Amino acid sequence: MIPALQAAGALNPDITQTQINVMPNMLAEAIEMESAPINLKVAFKNPKVKQVNYEMSLEVADDYGNLEKHLIVKFSMPRTTASKINWENFGGEQLPHIVHMYFTPWFSQNVQGEIGAEQ
Repeated sequence: MIPALQAAGALNPDITQTQINVMPNMLAEAIEMESAPINLKVAFKNPKVKQVNYEMSLEVADDYGNLEKHLIVKFSMPRTTASKINWENFGGEQLPHIVHMYFTPWFSQNVQGEIGAEQ
């Protein structure tokens, strides 16, 4: 699955299977952040949309294998901001620069913790 995602350009080819195994939450969040601009672009094609409220969640298994859904980040983007974006050159890494993003404590503990453990 990983090589197929990398070949399709949906996943950075420099990411290794070890990184995926060690940092699964970070990887899921990264994929979600990269897909956010696509979802926003589609939503704002509808002229009736004045603002998009966006939430990103991860579903992860707890120590007993039970799935739990965790909100990791949320933000709002008004049409006035969306109208300034060149969607062809805009990526998820640019989102925090143009909207106020609220990262939840779960994100800070689990996703950022994975990044810190890797370094």
